[in-house]
Amino acid sequence: MAKSSSMKIIGNPSLNWSPLERLAHQFHQDFGFEGVDVQTAAARHISMLSSKERQLLREELVGFLAKHPGKSSKGIRNAWGKMGAQSWPRDPPIREVLNNILGII
Repeated sequence: MAKSSSMKIIGNPSLNWSPLERLAHQFHQDFGFEGVDVQTAAARHISMLSSKERQLLREELVGFLAKHPGKSSKGIRNAWGKMGAQSWPRDPPIREVLNNILGII
């Protein structure tokens, strides 16, 4: 059977994700069923990073928080979703949680 010329082989998209996107993707659609809170999941993810990856993640997260300084959580929540987070608790406020995660990097 010959391959169709319209078929494409797609690589692993996660290879092109930034460190912050990789963190955001930890909070996938089934995250809420895993029985851990956001900080624990973030700490697990961070513990597997090299020191260089942690530094890059820190820089990206600081930039992300600076880019979304609004008083409302809506803008930062939408931006975090665009980074790849599909499941995220309503409380505590997202900025507070991301600042706490920044503290453990």
